[in-house]
Amino acid sequence: MADFSGYTWVVVLGTIVCFISAFGMGANDVANAFGTSVGANAISMRNAMVIAGIFEFAGAFLMGSSVTSTIQSKICDPMAFQEDPEMLMFGMLCVIVGVAAWLIIATMYSLPVSTTHSCIGGLVGMTIVAKGAHAVKWASVGGVVASWFVSPVLSGLITCLLFWIVRKYVLRAKDSFNRAFHFYPLLIGFTLFVLSLFMLLKGIPGLSSTLNPWLATLISLVFGGMCALILTFTVVPCLKKRIEAQRRADQEAVKAESGPVVIDVVKKEVELPVISNKPAEKPAEEKPVEKKEITVETPKEKNTMLHQNIHAELADEKSVVYQLHQRAEKFDPYTERVFSYLQVITATLNAFAHGANDVANSIGPLASIVAIYKSGAVSKSPDVEPWILVLGGAGIVVGLACLGYKVMAAIGVNMVTVTSSRGFAIEVGSAFVIVAGSQLGLPLSTTHCQVGSTVGVGLMEGKNSVNWKLVWQVFFGWVITLLVCSVTTGALFAFAVYAPSKSV
Repeated sequence: MADFSGYTWVVVLGTIVCFISAFGMGANDVANAFGTSVGANAISMRNAMVIAGIFEFAGAFLMGSSVTSTIQSKICDPMAFQEDPEMLMFGMLCVIVGVAAWLIIATMYSLPVSTTHSCIGGLVGMTIVAKGAHAVKWASVGGVVASWFVSPVLSGLITCLLFWIVRKYVLRAKDSFNRAFHFYPLLIGFTLFVLSLFMLLKGIPGLSSTLNPWLATLISLVFGGMCALILTFTVVPCLKKRIEAQRRADQEAVKAESGPVVIDVVKKEVELPVISNKPAEKPAEEKPVEKKEITVETPKEKNTMLHQNIHAELADEKSVVYQLHQRAEKFDPYTERVFSYLQVITATLNAFAHGANDVANSIGPLASIVAIYKSGAVSKSPDVEPWILVLGGAGIVVGLACLGYKVMAAIGVNMVTVTSSRGFAIEVGSAFVIVAGSQLGLPLSTTHCQVGSTVGVGLMEGKNSVNWKLVWQVFFGWVITLLVCSVTTGALFAFAVYAPSKSV
């Protein structure tokens, strides 16, 4: 085995940059997944942090280690580097640098982009510079390009259908509140069926490649049905009592604030008696009034990491976002609250599945670096070390806390009006399309499906209920993700490896 001790710096630097890359993923990719839940006020920013911290981390650490084929083997041929594994080590370092830089830049501009596509772009650029275009698996790259169109369109259509059903049979019903609870077992069962199927076939890498799709469907149906049955007789009655109590409390508060009824009184003229007809002996002296400065201090809004106001655009009545929200159809707020609990379920399970699948992919380049450093050889499917998964999970949580509000605001507030019922349709609809598409071999992206579902729900209110300027900015971000990461990584690799050098 070759001595790779001279490349320890690559491992150390790769570890540092990988944390920054995970930071960018938390700020962008994970924030995108939580955007509709926070935007609809189903969960607070603080609770989103807690859910992401626990379930993204748990998914990455418990399930991510079972990854058998990392993303680089799907885009380039690792065996092309068999004669010079140190070149692949350094190439993967360049990939991590390019991805980290792009994710943070995209987040600063509130552009939700795909972390996986960023990695793919970096791998393409590095491979072309190192080994030529023939070492790139262009069919996979073509699938990425196709996903820009296939993912949002399919996801938008399915989500439109789901929201149409919910709106017609629940939200627009005369007694929508009680109607929501009549449909609640079905909604819970369908939600858990879709999310468990998502985890079995997409979210848990160890099972997704070995479990029969029909068996996974049967398991998910039984799981969803059993959970719906149990929750119908346990949680649902308590939930209904809780919301009804809140509704009564709100009604009493409104009555208390309105106060007693004020009756207008007709004013009558009253003649005042004359005390004296003599003029005043001494006119009143004019004295200057002493001026005193009065300073009024308004309470400062909290602007910490966990108290960012992602609804700030709604304060400006002239803004496009405010007009979008004004045009949206309003439903019973207590019926909406019923759907907010479903959003908590979807956010939790999606976080676990995302941590198990996407996080492992994003830290795949560092896994390759460490594997080559230890073995001195290139492996087609290097294992992901547990400490790398911990590193990725920690970076995600910090990134979500620091910059996640930017993408959350774009997806959950500024693009369309998102309420709990709409957010439920977006999250479940996009998850369903991802599962179905992956089994049909369609190239789908989680980020793109989420955006497509969001736009689809907005279009249910009409074309003027979508912030098209923001939508086109997001689409532009998808297109240039592949290009920017490819050029950046390729340039870094070429600059370091092929720069002129002089032997002393």
